[in-house]
Amino acid sequence: MAGIRRLREGPCRLVPIDISRGCRTPWCGSRFHGFPDAFGSDRDGIADFFRALVAAAPDARIEADDLIADGDRVAVRFTLTGTHQNELLGAPGSGRPLNVEGITVLRFENGLVAERWNRLDDITLLTQLGLLPAAQTTA
Repeated sequence: MAGIRRLREGPCRLVPIDISRGCRTPWCGSRFHGFPDAFGSDRDGIADFFRALVAAAPDARIEADDLIADGDRVAVRFTLTGTHQNELLGAPGSGRPLNVEGITVLRFENGLVAERWNRLDDITLLTQLGLLPAAQTTA
């Protein structure tokens, strides 16, 4: 719950720590949708994704745009920002900004995460990394 409190206080800089410490079980009941298949959907996969993200964008930050708590659940709509400086998902560092929205719903038991559902706008992320072409607009 400490991480949720930090999000409430303002943007949170991502750091390469063991983010899985707040999980109740090794699998954490995770429903980790919207992230690249290269990362597992268990607790270790979540940690691997964030370690890769911090390595690729050392200035990465997450800011809570909305934070809603009800009973044993917390929902966070967030914006992830940073600068793509090193390889991520096969895309070499480009120096381009990253600005990607997502949403996470967490269910807690005894103060620890028991389940997690996550969605990240992976189309925007892959486009900003240069792995997908930008959408064409017609006049």
